[in-house]
Amino acid sequence: MSISEKNITDEQFYKKFERTYQNLTLTGKAPWLKEGKIERDIAYNPVSGVIFKGVNALMLEMSAAEQGYKESRWISESEVNDLKLRVRPGQNPTPIAYINRYAHATDVHPSTGKAFDKDHPKQKYYHMYNIEQLREYPMIRESGMTLDNAIVQEKIRRVVLNTRTNNFPEILDRVSSAAEEKIKDDKAKIVAQELARYRMTQEFKGNFIPSTPKLLMKDASIKTHGATLLTTMYHAEVAKDRFISKGMNLENDKVRTVTKTRQNEQNRGLSL
Repeated sequence: MSISEKNITDEQFYKKFERTYQNLTLTGKAPWLKEGKIERDIAYNPVSGVIFKGVNALMLEMSAAEQGYKESRWISESEVNDLKLRVRPGQNPTPIAYINRYAHATDVHPSTGKAFDKDHPKQKYYHMYNIEQLREYPMIRESGMTLDNAIVQEKIRRVVLNTRTNNFPEILDRVSSAAEEKIKDDKAKIVAQELARYRMTQEFKGNFIPSTPKLLMKDASIKTHGATLLTTMYHAEVAKDRFISKGMNLENDKVRTVTKTRQNEQNRGLSL
């Protein structure tokens, strides 16, 4: 039985993050070890439209990979209850953080993107469920907000402006270099570079081609652990997010949402 979301501690969250990462590496399930078509979109909430960022995006992506989910849609425990949905027996939630060492507090709920209220109070962690964990999945799989072409086009426009190139291999090299700038450990640098390349490819639904030999990446992953692992992955994700943020300023894009991105695209009148 999982711990109540109100009782999750920072240490429990960090340990789950590291355990999931290491399990993916040791079993060969880590998507950044595989060449080919990206298995799923970036994690987002189909009810609120929030596109998860930072350590939360990584936690949800790793959880989906570990459990073999092709879906990237996640809803909160409170939304499951509000919508009167049912979780399949034996299914455990995945925690995301409102605030900890790697998640910076904003003035909105990390899953709904809305202001906190008495029914949705502010707390450090929240439980999320992948929609494949729901009994109603066969009936709701075609419903809710989706990541359509408008969102990809918006990200392309931003990353081209920020990197001054439309050559994707060059963009991957740029994000890879930025990801390892603040990392001191040589093994951790390899992890940061490869993860940033994978995550940027995932943003654009492309084909991922690992730049590091699998055995070398596995060795680097196994030897990168604890606070070093979380810090490394955090910097890799931030580097990726910065390149797809307006003016490379993350403050301009604290909460990405499906609807906000689509509205911005429509307001500019860009063709798809």
